[in-house]
Amino acid sequence: MDSRTLLNWVAAGVLSPQYLEQALEVAQTRPDRARTLVFLDRLLLIGALLSACSGVIFFFAYNWDALSRLQRFALAQLLLALPLLVLLRYPLQHWIAQSGVFASALLLGALLALVGQTYQTGADTFELFLLWGLLLVPWAVLGRNLAVAGLIMLLLNVALVLACQTFTQLSPDLRFALLLGMNLLFWLPLARLAWQDGRPLWHLANTLLVLVLLVIATGWALLAVFDSGVRIHPWLGHLAWLALMTLLVVLYAWRSFQRQLMVLVLLSLLAWLSLWVIRWFDSNNVFALFFLQGLLILLVALGGYAWLKPKGASHEQ
Repeated sequence: MDSRTLLNWVAAGVLSPQYLEQALEVAQTRPDRARTLVFLDRLLLIGALLSACSGVIFFFAYNWDALSRLQRFALAQLLLALPLLVLLRYPLQHWIAQSGVFASALLLGALLALVGQTYQTGADTFELFLLWGLLLVPWAVLGRNLAVAGLIMLLLNVALVLACQTFTQLSPDLRFALLLGMNLLFWLPLARLAWQDGRPLWHLANTLLVLVLLVIATGWALLAVFDSGVRIHPWLGHLAWLALMTLLVVLYAWRSFQRQLMVLVLLSLLAWLSLWVIRWFDSNNVFALFFLQGLLILLVALGGYAWLKPKGASHEQ
């Protein structure tokens, strides 16, 4: 039993909030000294890997003129294969082996950038990130590496944003639709895993991806509010935002109450309402505008607190 289960019991009214601390002690969900050391050990390893990969990139940048073409590629390929040597000692699903695979995935980008810089192929920037992400797909699938999967999602999002900047003939609505659709495809299997597995890592990844979806959908809707001839449809963004909000409320408020995700939904709603107030209110009366904005924030905050607080909880406990 973990702390999330106990918190869900409190939210459902099964466990009284005044007994939560005692339940956490009985279930031994608080991290002890051994768990803390394991966490710090892994955190330091991740920091070391990121620092080492950054050092490789800066090494090539600083010594570019001093290295021949053969030396650059030989050294880059050697450094790419070096972290994979941990697979000779640890099984693939061990966290050290997973860290080594992730380090090689990062260094693959450096190798691709080296190819593009050496041969000057004339390719657009987004093609580098697209090729990098696609090449990592077998790594994530075969290795079942969540960190590599997260890197793929980041790279494909960057590639899509850069591609939209390259192909300027694409309308803003189509750009937002592509970005939102791609991240929805990423989110659906992750939401299923978070729903079935229940591990904190899946829930964290699910929360981050829901945040990305809300940022995209809210930005699309708000751009339609302040449409000033940017070739955007007046209501398409609002429909996409409303559909996403409805889906999240059905999944995480009706089917399974998850407080942290509903907080994100409320923040998106507050941003949408605030921008509508700015859009339609008389901008000359700044005091009244700020007063109305503050009142709106207060009402949404109080309503959200009344909705999201655990049943039976009070401020006196």
